[in-house]
Amino acid sequence: QPIPKSEDPSEMPPAEWASVIALQENRTVANCEMGIVKPGNEIFWINVTASPLPMEGHGVVVTYSDITEKRRIETQLRDSSNRCRQFFENAGVYSYLVSPEGIILEVNQTALQSLGYSREELVGQPLSALYAEESLDQAMELFQRWKINGRVRDAELMIKAKNGDKRWVILNADAVR
Repeated sequence: QPIPKSEDPSEMPPAEWASVIALQENRTVANCEMGIVKPGNEIFWINVTASPLPMEGHGVVVTYSDITEKRRIETQLRDSSNRCRQFFENAGVYSYLVSPEGIILEVNQTALQSLGYSREELVGQPLSALYAEESLDQAMELFQRWKINGRVRDAELMIKAKNGDKRWVILNADAVR
């Protein structure tokens, strides 16, 4: 059974401690993350594994490792990811994430609202679904160039909105590798 991962160490009652569970249920409890509040309310995070000793009445063996730095880095990564997501979603230009196979993986709100599509209508579709017939060959040629060079700059293409309207755009694309 997984052990709760509490962000507030004061919320983890002793009944949820790895050592108590290991003794009560006579089983190994691994990878239980616990926070210990140090003076000044600083939290020291540990990863705990507890196993009952095979001899009756001899207790439990507990090992732990300091994961404070790991937790700090995870928080920074999560915060950075959220900032990137917000930037992508709120950019004032049409933005797409496309796989190397040419499948639309993500599209931002600006593109969705301007072109009239829902996210579900575009995500998972081939990139060609966005381009007007007049620009399709050029778009596919640019896509191949992007796959090789990792970059396309200032290419004028015509895209199509859901209602059939066509719009000229300037394509700038970079590969994230």
